[in-house]
Amino acid sequence: MFELIIFEIINVMDSSSRFFHWKLGLYAILFVLIAVLPFYIAYYLVQNIPIVPQKRHVRILVATVAWFTTLYLFWRVGDPFPILSPKHGMYVQLHCAHLANSYKHGNI
Repeated sequence: MFELIIFEIINVMDSSSRFFHWKLGLYAILFVLIAVLPFYIAYYLVQNIPIVPQKRHVRILVATVAWFTTLYLFWRVGDPFPILSPKHGMYVQLHCAHLANSYKHGNI
């Protein structure tokens, strides 16, 4: 990612190529952060629990269930956000629009 910023400054690659590699790098980081790291953490936690049988397929199954549970819990925690969802009503949206307009005109 740092190289892409340097390439932007010295204009080495075509801008569409830089943009493609920038998005590819961001999606790769996102995949590692959401999928790979939590699964590895769950797998090593399951591996160190003496109650779980030490067969590899059982550990992978339990780690997968733990990973899906973690994803579900993070999804439930993030469900009320953003605040501008329709279930909070029009008042919150109007209030945020008023604050944005006040900030735009320097009243805040």
